[in-house]
Amino acid sequence: LREQAVFLIAQNMEDEAVDILLDLAHRDPDPNPEIREAAVFWLSQVQVPEAMDALQAILRESDDPEIQENAIFAIAQQDDPESLEILRGFAERDGLSVELRENVIFWIGQKRGGGEYLRSLWNRVRDPELKESILFGVAQEHSAANRAWLVERAMDQNEDPEVRENAIFWAGQAGAFTIQELRDLFGAFQDPELKEQVIFVASQRGDTEAVDFLMEIAEDEENGEIREQAIFWLGQSDDPRVPEFLLRIIGR
Repeated sequence: LREQAVFLIAQNMEDEAVDILLDLAHRDPDPNPEIREAAVFWLSQVQVPEAMDALQAILRESDDPEIQENAIFAIAQQDDPESLEILRGFAERDGLSVELRENVIFWIGQKRGGGEYLRSLWNRVRDPELKESILFGVAQEHSAANRAWLVERAMDQNEDPEVRENAIFWAGQAGAFTIQELRDLFGAFQDPELKEQVIFVASQRGDTEAVDFLMEIAEDEENGEIREQAIFWLGQSDDPRVPEFLLRIIGR
């Protein structure tokens, strides 16, 4: 009943209703965590400075991860440009748990201009999960700069292989690679998993050039497992040349 009451209060966002939500969420927090979570959630619909202040305080002071996640969501829903600045501040806080920082990075990636900031954050984080979240966040905003940055991460030999693998995937989803770039990557990689990720990205293109590339791998690659991957994805292709090619491979 009290949760339903919070919902009904939130349907009429006059000053008195906002005050009640602020009280329940932060100023005089309700002892029931579900009521607090509901109040924090509905504060995402409130575009007043007091709400933003309360949400920041909740994120800093609460020890309840679910309420903190709701506060992150509520801040991210604010149209105020300040919301991106607030999220940036929390993304850089070492005192925040990795899970909450991942959540913050996710929402930054949904904001216009978020990709540029996440690129600048890259060298300031060490945790692999945060790096994976940054790659995903950068890929959400389709721009030439973001695509080029993802390609750089994929080609950077100083990066961890798992980072490079994820960068290849997200760059591929963003349409960042030409077939020649995929060829260059495939030839440069020694790690079989990286080669397989290149094959997967090529397979998702579905064009003639990609099929040619996969045929080259199926015919010439020395590693049998990698050849199998190329043959598998060729089998998913609608290219009319593929059946004859596969019969030729079988008959060799």
